[in-house]
Amino acid sequence: MTWINILINAIPFVMKLIELAEKAFDGVPESGPEKKQMVLTAFQAAFDTVIGSSTGGQKETWERLEPIISSLIDLACGFLFSKD
Repeated sequence: MTWINILINAIPFVMKLIELAEKAFDGVPESGPEKKQMVLTAFQAAFDTVIGSSTGGQKETWERLEPIISSLIDLACGFLFSKD
């Protein structure tokens, strides 16, 4: 599975992780960075588990995915939780 396919399949999972982070930090003011770190850490753990049975290249794939997933989290949160 190429990193592009992984990314496309990850979008619904990331959205669910964002929802879980919102619940976990409900009522905690200014917790955006902690929520984002929770989502990134959970996604990376799932990624490592799923990809762990492959023949290698996980580190390189994660290095490509991490900044994209980070931007996806920012984009989704900006859309879902905009103050306007």
